[in-house]
Amino acid sequence: SSPFDVVKSRVMGQPVDAAGRGLFYRGTLDCLAQLIQKEGARSLYRGFWPNFGRIVPRVTIIFVALEQLKAKFG
Repeated sequence: SSPFDVVKSRVMGQPVDAAGRGLFYRGTLDCLAQLIQKEGARSLYRGFWPNFGRIVPRVTIIFVALEQLKAKFG
């Protein structure tokens, strides 16, 4: 997960008032600033390892398969 995904998830998942305005963040930059100030810069990479564990095996399989096809068919 990238910092942009973390900020987007926080902004979109916050509760809203009757007018539809967020209760925790005024916008993307406000969310980013609050995250860094309250939780530190490392909080922007929350969820990185699960995402990494999901993507790396798939990319590895595709790479190996394509290399084998390229070696066999040219």
